[in-house]
Amino acid sequence: TCASWDYPLGTKLRVSRGNKSVTVICNDRGPAKRLLSTRQLDLSQRSFQKLAPLQKGLILVKVEVIK
Repeated sequence: TCASWDYPLGTKLRVSRGNKSVTVICNDRGPAKRLLSTRQLDLSQRSFQKLAPLQKGLILVKVEVIK
């Protein structure tokens, strides 16, 4: 799952980093409004781990809406 202010709740997204990708559903609002200038969305821990080690904290990703 993920949280985002940019996508309507229930939107299915493909989040990619290099040759790895994960499909998530936007089911919450976030990140905190004070962080919006630096973060587009918050991934669940499990989704993030499919893209990078948790120690990375923040990563650049490509986000695509799945219709």
